[in-house]
Amino acid sequence: MIELGCVAAIGLDGGGSTTITVTQPDDTTAATINRPSDGSERAVANHLFLVATNEPTGELGHFYVQADNAYVLAGSKVEISAAAVDTNYIPMDEDYDYDLEASDGELDGNILTTPKRGGEITVTASSGRREGSTTVYAIEDPTDVVIRDSSGTALTTLNAATGTTTQLAATAAYNHISLKADPEAFTWEVTGDIGTVDEHGLFTAAAPGTGTITVSAGRARVSIPVTVSSSGTVSAGGVMEVESFEGSTTIFRGSGSNMDFSLNHSADTVRMGSGSAKVDYTLTETGASQGAYTAEWRASKSTGIDCSTYTALHLWVYGDGSGNILSLLYNDGAAGYQSLQVTPLDFTGWKQVTVTLPGAHFEIQGLQVSATTAADGTVSVGDKLSGTIYIDHITATASGTPDNAAPVVSASLDNSLWQVTASVADAVDGILPAGSVTVTYNGAPYGSYDPATGLVTVALPGPGESHEAMRITITARDLSGNIGRASVDVEPYGVDHKFTDINDYWAATYVDFLYNANITTGYADGTFRPNDNISRQQFAVMLYRYLGLDGTQYESVTLPFADNASIGDYALTAVKALYTEGIINGSTGSDGRLYFNPGGSLTRAQAAAMIGRTQEKGYAIVDLTFSDTASIPAYATYYIQTMAAQGVISGYADGTFQPGANITRGQMAKILYNLM
Repeated sequence: MIELGCVAAIGLDGGGSTTITVTQPDDTTAATINRPSDGSERAVANHLFLVATNEPTGELGHFYVQADNAYVLAGSKVEISAAAVDTNYIPMDEDYDYDLEASDGELDGNILTTPKRGGEITVTASSGRREGSTTVYAIEDPTDVVIRDSSGTALTTLNAATGTTTQLAATAAYNHISLKADPEAFTWEVTGDIGTVDEHGLFTAAAPGTGTITVSAGRARVSIPVTVSSSGTVSAGGVMEVESFEGSTTIFRGSGSNMDFSLNHSADTVRMGSGSAKVDYTLTETGASQGAYTAEWRASKSTGIDCSTYTALHLWVYGDGSGNILSLLYNDGAAGYQSLQVTPLDFTGWKQVTVTLPGAHFEIQGLQVSATTAADGTVSVGDKLSGTIYIDHITATASGTPDNAAPVVSASLDNSLWQVTASVADAVDGILPAGSVTVTYNGAPYGSYDPATGLVTVALPGPGESHEAMRITITARDLSGNIGRASVDVEPYGVDHKFTDINDYWAATYVDFLYNANITTGYADGTFRPNDNISRQQFAVMLYRYLGLDGTQYESVTLPFADNASIGDYALTAVKALYTEGIINGSTGSDGRLYFNPGGSLTRAQAAAMIGRTQEKGYAIVDLTFSDTASIPAYATYYIQTMAAQGVISGYADGTFQPGANITRGQMAKILYNLM
């Protein structure tokens, strides 16, 4: 209500007992304008009437002007009407001719086309000296945009078969106020070489693969993932992505009882991609609808799984060690909100769980956490009646076996043609669609991938000419969230180093590369000082520049560190950004306060964890074989495992990793280069 501009409110019961009946300025009869909670007015004895006793004068006083919608998306049309009202504010039966004028936009008769730049438009009806006006609010930048199907249901994903068409619609809102929006006021886009979408939202599925459909209005935009399968066949090798938790909404959007569901983007509690679901629950004696000591979350819309094709669901669960039971709520076509056990929560950390589909019809309707029930039906209530778990990447498979193998990417440099060639293949999904493969040149999109053959070709610039170092990386992602990548490095030729103290330094190429990419700088005396330990705030600046974050988005962030005053001006924006994105957390001092320690050195384990948090999850991991693996702190283990598998980070020649050793500026340059 505050967002809508309300400054005071009065509560008249607030349930369904209160109804409001109004006589509009252009009418002589009253009508109820609200809808009570049970659908009709209740039989109540108390009434409050506001009555005007004026009689008609028959003399035109003004015009009551209104638009069919006062709030519209900029560029949309509205219909204007005007009614004659006499000097006692009583509607007149006599029709009066009037002229319409608008302060902006275009009028065609009584149809106003609002300007695409938006604004407040005053529309005036006049006849002689009598007039009346109304204001139309054309909103250029709505706060919310939603993609819907032809029935008006909001979509989070779309599955289609080749050769079919799907009529989509978009709706917009501004601070919770629905906007009238013509289809032409939105901009539609489709990526992934899977089909086309026209200006009215009609999607035509042309080729198998995955991609996205995006609709935008002003600066608001929303995208949904789209899977196109060949008609009558199992798409993508028998794998269906049910929910990735990567978008702004999920199939679980709804409401809970003793349970709260939210999207999470804290890297330490994400298993695949960059998002997961956070589930907070509390078990009480009264419980939810399923009985005592249960908590549940019900989705507002069911998600069907084709049981004639798929036999099992697979999902990642981050357990809380409570021993409680996690279940799915489902509908089997005969009864809804049944519970299907997923797993006992008798573990901590991530675990992949497989759930066999129980019958010929299966619709996901929500989640449930319950206490353990003994064989005699008694509820076993432990001391963990509340907890937090996380869920990530739900897939359905035809085989009943999850796909945990990353796509295989092979790449090499062809010197004779001065180009990089690569192949991409996945053991389960086969050749991946265009939207699943990215090609970058020095960190920027470049080159082309052919989804028909799975081949990549990247023509390099300037054959035979002097050039800086080049790094071409091909990254592939399958429907199960697994990620594979390969890179080709081209050494610099005929160029000088950028700093005076790195001519014989082992990581000089990486230092030069990051300088050219505006990620790192040296000192005023022309040196880089690669063997100096990197400070925490220097590290923050390098990582901030590497990520290409927009500093203006973090200007209002308030840091929680007790030593904020010690953070250099040059690093403050970077620290704010990385803290907001969950990449840096600080540490608790002996006084119980949180410190950033901006001038302190950074250990190799700390750097690995912070850098690792910037990557999407889904890359392979390896068992660590360093002689000092036992010394690696738990918070950094996963990130070192996955970056070691990618070749981003390595140990020393003596077989150690030295997690507690300080990381140098030169070592940091190599790691960031390898991430490109």
